[in-house]
Amino acid sequence: MYMTQSSLTRRLAVPNFWKTARSIFLFFTVIFSASSASAQNTVTNGVGEYMEFNKPTLMIKLDMGIPTQDAIEAMSLDVPKQLSFRLLEDRTPRRWAQVWIQNLSINSPPATLTKQTDDLIKMTQVIPASLKQGDLIEFERVASDLTLMIIDGVEVAEFQTPEFFEFLLSAFIGPIPPSSELKTALLSAGNVDPNANSLFSSLSYTLDRSDTIAAWANPEEEELVEEAVAEEETTEVVEEVAAAAELIEEVAEEVVAETVEEAVEEVAEVAAAPEPEPVPEPEPVEAPVIITAESLLAVQKYQRDMLVKIYQNIEYPRAAQRRNREGALRIAVAVNRDGSLDNVAVLQGAEHDSFNDAALAAVDEASPFTTLPEAVLDLPMVVEIPIQFRLQ
Repeated sequence: MYMTQSSLTRRLAVPNFWKTARSIFLFFTVIFSASSASAQNTVTNGVGEYMEFNKPTLMIKLDMGIPTQDAIEAMSLDVPKQLSFRLLEDRTPRRWAQVWIQNLSINSPPATLTKQTDDLIKMTQVIPASLKQGDLIEFERVASDLTLMIIDGVEVAEFQTPEFFEFLLSAFIGPIPPSSELKTALLSAGNVDPNANSLFSSLSYTLDRSDTIAAWANPEEEELVEEAVAEEETTEVVEEVAAAAELIEEVAEEVVAETVEEAVEEVAEVAAAPEPEPVPEPEPVEAPVIITAESLLAVQKYQRDMLVKIYQNIEYPRAAQRRNREGALRIAVAVNRDGSLDNVAVLQGAEHDSFNDAALAAVDEASPFTTLPEAVLDLPMVVEIPIQFRLQ
């Protein structure tokens, strides 16, 4: 007997006064945050890699007041918990949101999705520009009905919906995680992989980066800084214009007294002077990702229907069955609005190619899929599907 088991899964040139004041504020904020975390008395339960296209893009760490290897226990224990993400590469707000949309929609009941949608929207839209390599995003469970979101030592949001932390955690240790390897790594009860832990700690953010995050969290403060910068820049421009007018008058008097040749030489010197360095453009702000309960539920249903249809078409490779071989892989399936298959690719292959071939063949047989719901905005819709081949 055998069984297959599938699972889805700018820089404002701020005046020194403002810069110094904010830096002092952030210094104490970071210290406070660190003290708060240590006061929780948690230990690192596990660290794992979130893989995309065969490379780790996020490191995820789970801290628990009581170590555990059991997913249900990790979700249900009323103890301090913290879920942390270290970015291994830059990530746009849309790509950050997609991690949650996909993995939460497949691991949460419809009622839970509806209950948690408002906070999920708040969590994704608090990030108006790209996250950067080395950024640290932490979700701290203070109580069942209080979860704090901290980016690079700066608290950016709090959520008071009961069990919001567990809702987020389910995306990675729920019944259909992004990968079984990540789930196992997070639930290691303190037996942490030293390589994964080293990779998590190898990158860090800077104080300047925290300065940027503080502006995200306090837009009113950012407006004040911009006004101060504008006022300072206006004063500088007025002073520069007055100095330029005075210089022009002096040069004009000198030119009258000088020969044409000398005047030409001066002009040449001015022309040869280096151009001023260009002022860097402010970081572009992405349009906010639109998340609604309707869109989450629509994605959830569609993913589940896709999963069932692909599962029904999977055939366990006979040769692998005879040799008692098992395998796990992860594929990406891109679907057009009309349900037709746009593309399919193996993101993380199994050790034996026969399993990869069987999964791709199943997707081919299962397509075309049903028409995508209107609530799905990104086209083509890409669903990442971990598939496990297990003998039983």
